[in-house]
Amino acid sequence: VSLAGAYRRIKGEKELTINEVYKLAVDYGVSLELLTPQISNDLVWFSFRTLDNKSFTFEQYLQSQIDHLEVISASKSREMIYSAKDLPVFHYYHFDELASFKIFVWKRSIMGLEEYQNRKFVLRSDDEEENVIKGKMALERYLKVPSCEIWNDETPHSAIRQIQLYQEMGIFENKKDAFILIEQFEDMISHLKAQAESGKKFR
Repeated sequence: VSLAGAYRRIKGEKELTINEVYKLAVDYGVSLELLTPQISNDLVWFSFRTLDNKSFTFEQYLQSQIDHLEVISASKSREMIYSAKDLPVFHYYHFDELASFKIFVWKRSIMGLEEYQNRKFVLRSDDEEENVIKGKMALERYLKVPSCEIWNDETPHSAIRQIQLYQEMGIFENKKDAFILIEQFEDMISHLKAQAESGKKFR
């Protein structure tokens, strides 16, 4: 638009067209939904960022978990409803080696990071120590938030299949480590059962 046209729009003398609103929203990174009046209290707007290890790294993702849980914890009325295709990530952080394995799987198979493609999984590696520590920080906050987890029959099986697949592919540096992870997985399930029976979350 011309300078005079832009001025008329700024002053409110002329309304923006839908194409102009769209271009402004894209340029300034503003969601169009946020510009509309709330039609119903039943609507919830949310955003999602894709992990790409450049603009949003796995480390930043972990920090965002901590930050979001801090915001939820600060709310007077709060509840988290977690629909789980895989086990909620926070439970893995109870067990260092199991957490380290899941982080390795995310980086190698989910994110497809190039530097992980020819790497073997080592049970006790310093590479993921900082991420495991951050995961434990997220866990501590998750334990304080009232939550309801919705599982299905397949929810617990994902991790077992990943361990089995990685063993068959020869990705474990030491084949015996797969059995250690299975034992930790069994311990995690026992812990989850204890939490369900008591009706509360705990370390």
